[in-house]
Amino acid sequence: MFHADSTTKHRTFKHLNAFRRGQIEAMLRLGIPKVKIAKDLGIARSTLYEEIKRGTATQKRSDWTYYEQYFAHSGQLRYERNRQNSGKPSKFNAAQDFIGYVEEQILKEKRSPDPICGRAKRMTLFEMSVCTKTIYNYIAMGLLKVKNIDLRQKVRRIHKEKKSHDYDKVLGESLDHRDPLVDECSTFGN
Repeated sequence: MFHADSTTKHRTFKHLNAFRRGQIEAMLRLGIPKVKIAKDLGIARSTLYEEIKRGTATQKRSDWTYYEQYFAHSGQLRYERNRQNSGKPSKFNAAQDFIGYVEEQILKEKRSPDPICGRAKRMTLFEMSVCTKTIYNYIAMGLLKVKNIDLRQKVRRIHKEKKSHDYDKVLGESLDHRDPLVDECSTFGN
């Protein structure tokens, strides 16, 4: 099946930003129907309804009656708070026994994090543990007593960046492709 014959559409999901929320607020205040707002902004109707629910705040009139109104700013604040709370929670607090063991092994026994994690996992020494990459990330973030200088291999390792040869000048033909007469040195200059 060719790419042109594909029946699936390429989906481009994007989060609403503060500008788009402001557009929603302005259109709602003008009294434009929600279906038309969703169509004009190019978002799903359900997305619009969820956004309105997220940004709606209860207000009080001067006669002490309450009403509800959508505010783009409150929707943006709630969105940002939800985004901060999203994601997998850190295992740092749950795996404190394991992390203490890793710190002790690195500082006192002068071992590398990878064999320590492997041994602990193989022998099931701890109920909760983290992988080697996470240990290195915790060290880089400064969450452990261990510093990079305490890691013997990491200090010795030389990081070389790979050089790109895409832009090197081509100064001529290779010597391998030269005329065999040149190898004879029969004329001056060869």
